[in-house]
Amino acid sequence: MAILRPNVSVEVKSSIGLIAQGGPATVAILGTAQWGPIDTVTEISTFNEGISIFKEDNSSTDLTMIKGLDLLYANGAGAVKCVRIEDGTAAKSSLNLAGASTTSVTLEGKYKGTYGDNIAATVTANATNATYRDVAITDGVALETYNNGGSGYSTNTSLITAINADSNLISATYAGDSLIVAATSTNLASGNDGASALAQADFTDILDDELYSQDYDILVIPGQTADAFQTAIKGRVGTRAGNDQLYSVYYSGVIVDETIPTIQARTTSGKEFKLTSPAVKYTNRVSNVEQTLDGSYLACAVAGNEALNWPAISSTHKTLSVGGLSVDSSTGKEYYNNSEQNTLLAARVTPVTKISGAIQPARSVTRITSTTDVFYEQNITNIINYIKKQVVDTLNPFIGKPNLERVRNVMAANIDGVLETDKLAEILNAYEATEVTVATSPDTVNVSITILPAFLINFINVDITIDNVTNA
Repeated sequence: MAILRPNVSVEVKSSIGLIAQGGPATVAILGTAQWGPIDTVTEISTFNEGISIFKEDNSSTDLTMIKGLDLLYANGAGAVKCVRIEDGTAAKSSLNLAGASTTSVTLEGKYKGTYGDNIAATVTANATNATYRDVAITDGVALETYNNGGSGYSTNTSLITAINADSNLISATYAGDSLIVAATSTNLASGNDGASALAQADFTDILDDELYSQDYDILVIPGQTADAFQTAIKGRVGTRAGNDQLYSVYYSGVIVDETIPTIQARTTSGKEFKLTSPAVKYTNRVSNVEQTLDGSYLACAVAGNEALNWPAISSTHKTLSVGGLSVDSSTGKEYYNNSEQNTLLAARVTPVTKISGAIQPARSVTRITSTTDVFYEQNITNIINYIKKQVVDTLNPFIGKPNLERVRNVMAANIDGVLETDKLAEILNAYEATEVTVATSPDTVNVSITILPAFLINFINVDITIDNVTNA
């Protein structure tokens, strides 16, 4: 029987077209730490992995890696490629274990850095064979015991072999035949993080040698805010894109207490670069003391937020998980007012402030020269980079195949399949059918792709009409 009573019917439909693409962005970070591999790409997917590899933030030094990772992961980052850098002075902690008359075994931290100074070694006589030796190694968290299955070690060589085969904390080297003597717990010493005299070349060399051929979408370098430095790094990012179709954007920030006129005078520009402002407040994980960090750390928070929603949704009016902001520490000014936000946006800077009671970017933009350029909007740059990467990955397997109509049709169909998926994921509003044609050279094809990216909603116009007709 039909329902005759007036009612409101509500129907909820779920469609893949309503689900925005989320979380595929990979972040690369260059930073300093007190432990872990140096000048090597280390891939992690959680903050706890970062802590395990690079160890906790040392409150007595200005190390950058853990603070940067903390802000990335607090705001949604997933895959992160980390490179620990040093200035050439990094050193391993060490300890000489004495024999009867001279040093017989030298222990060194597995990695260079001051964390090795936490590691202690204890040498004892074996319980069964008093002339043999057992060794215990600990960093206060893990304990490694070397006792040869309870029998002890009769030679330094056999002990060294066991340590080097199994230890996650130290390595051992031979220094003499005289078997090491018993010794109470003694710490390794003289580790150096190599973080006090970093130069621009230390970073650009890593970009050239370790990260050049790596796939990543966002690059952050906490602790570095100089305009000239940013120009050099942005240049490396642009070179990768131009020469090898490897696309990414460099996110950075301003110095603590940098004034708006000084920010406006910065010269680094381009769609491959985002500049965030102001400084950010951060509570040190070791000392529990609040610090004011420069805007490159705020950029880590923004990067984590945008990695979570990559690529169609930017951080515009999205809440960031940070301890607070600092515009001017001398006056206690924390937030930009509306006029200051507009001034910074006109200077192609992403201002972060308090909006509706939460800390949010007023608008996420790049440093493209013109504020009317389509690439001024951060999400458009991200979408185009995302599409270009998909196109390169889709077309690369066709290199070396015959330049036949059948092959060209398959190429076009494959590209359209990718674009249709992007449309369903709301990365694109629309696209036209891809055309693949023979170029002037018989070994070259031209691929013509037309897309309409999904622009953000930045402005909403509301019309309210007051009807002066009243009911009798």
